[in-house]
Amino acid sequence: MDWLRAVVALMMSISGGVSATAPAVRVSLPPTTAAATAPDGLRCGQWFGAAVAAGWTPDEVPQLDRIIWRESHCQADATRVNANGSIDRGLTQINSINLGWLADVGIGPDDLLVGPRNLEAARLLYDQHGWSPWRPLP
Repeated sequence: MDWLRAVVALMMSISGGVSATAPAVRVSLPPTTAAATAPDGLRCGQWFGAAVAAGWTPDEVPQLDRIIWRESHCQADATRVNANGSIDRGLTQINSINLGWLADVGIGPDDLLVGPRNLEAARLLYDQHGWSPWRPLP
C-alpha cells in the first residue's frame, strides 16, 4: 500500500494537487457494447445496453428511445430549469419533484446526470406511473 500512496503523492505533485475552487466534472459515456446490440431505427441506440441493464424490456426501448430523444437528444448531462423552478435532469429529464423518493433508493440529483443511473431512476418512475410522467408521448 505504501507504493500506492507514493504514486498518488507523485501524481498530486505533478498535477498541482486538488483545488477546492476547481469544479468537479462528471462524465457519462454510453457503454461501448450497446451500439452492436441496439435495434435499427433508434436515435439514441448508444443507450440501448444501459437501458436493458436498468430493467427496460426490448419492447419498451423504442418508446423510451423516443422519450430520450425528445427530452435530451441523447445527452446524459442535459438539464432544464422549468418556469416553476423545478429542474429536469438527464437522459429522460427526471423532474426534481422526484428527488425525495429517489434519495430513499440511493439516487441523488447528480446521479440523474449519469446515463445508466438516470435510466434506472426512469425505470423506477415508470414502474410507479407508466409513461404518464413523459406525456404527451412522442
